Amino acid sequence: MSMTSVVPNSAVHTPRSALIDFTSSINGRTYRLMISQPFADPPPGGYPVLWSFDAQGYHGFVTDLTRNRALAQEMVPVLVVALGYPEDEPTVWLSRRVLDLTPTVPAADPAATTYVAAGGGAGGLEDCLDMLQGEALPKVEALFAIDRGSMALWGHSLGGLAVLHSLFTRPTLFESYLAISPSIWWDGRVVLKGEEAFVEQVRSGSIAPRVLIAVGGSEDTPPTRLPRGYPGSLDELVERSKATRIGANARALFERLEGLPVSNGFAVRFACPADETHLTTPFATLRIALDLAFPPEALSR
Repeated sequence: MSMTSVVPNSAVHTPRSALIDFTSSINGRTYRLMISQPFADPPPGGYPVLWSFDAQGYHGFVTDLTRNRALAQEMVPVLVVALGYPEDEPTVWLSRRVLDLTPTVPAADPAATTYVAAGGGAGGLEDCLDMLQGEALPKVEALFAIDRGSMALWGHSLGGLAVLHSLFTRPTLFESYLAISPSIWWDGRVVLKGEEAFVEQVRSGSIAPRVLIAVGGSEDTPPTRLPRGYPGSLDELVERSKATRIGANARALFERLEGLPVSNGFAVRFACPADETHLTTPFATLRIALDLAFPPEALSR
C-alpha cells in the first residue's frame, strides 16, 4: 500500500505563477506579490491586468476563474497580480492588512476599535498605493508585457474601501475599480470626502473609469455566531454590524453615482446577490466584476 506524506509549510505549485518578495523603500514594509499568468501569450499590447488586495485570502480563486473563463473564451486572458505578505500566519497578515488598507487612523470610531486594537496600526493606505504604483507595478512590468491602459483594481471589505479611496484619489491609475462589500463606514465614512471632486471630474469628462459596487443581500443582517479568534463578544459584534451598515452605505453611494453622464465612457454598476453574506459575496460577484472590467466584446478586438 502506498503512503502519501504531507510536508508542512511547503509551497503548492501553481503553473505559470511567480512570487516576488520585496521591502518597500517608500514605507519600509515587506510585501509579497502573487502573480499568475494566463495560459496564453500576451497580445501585441500586453496582458490586461487584474490587481487585487488580500493575496493570501483571494489570489487562488481569482486566478482559477480568470484562467478558466479565458480558456473557454468567455473573456480575454488576464494577468492576475495580488498584493499580500511574506508571512503566511493569518494573525500576522490579517493585522498587516488593516494598516495598508485604511486611509486614516480613526480618532473616535467604535466600529474600528477592534481592527486597530489588533496591533497592526491603521492609516497606511496612501503609502501602500504609492508602493503599488511606484514599486510593485514596475516589478511586474519588468517580468511581463502588460497593458497599463487595461488594468483593474479589485478589493473586498477593507480592500473595497481601499478601492474606493483609489477611485476618488487616483481615478486614472486603473481603468476599472471593483469595490466588493466596501467598508465605507471606516472613520465616520471619511472615504466619501473625495466623492465630490471625483463627481466633478466625471461631469467634466476628464475621467471615465468603470466602477462596480457590490454587496451581499444578507450583509446587514446581524451575525448569530462569533468568528474564531474574534477578540470581542457576540453582542459587541452585533452592535458593530449595525453601525457599519455595509449594504446600506454601498447602495447609497451607487445611487448617487448612477446619475452621472455615461457618454464619455464612465460606467457604474451595482450588484447585490440575494442571501450572500460578507464572506461569500466576493465569490458570488467575481464574474460580474470580470465582465465589467474585461468585457466579452474585447475578445473580438
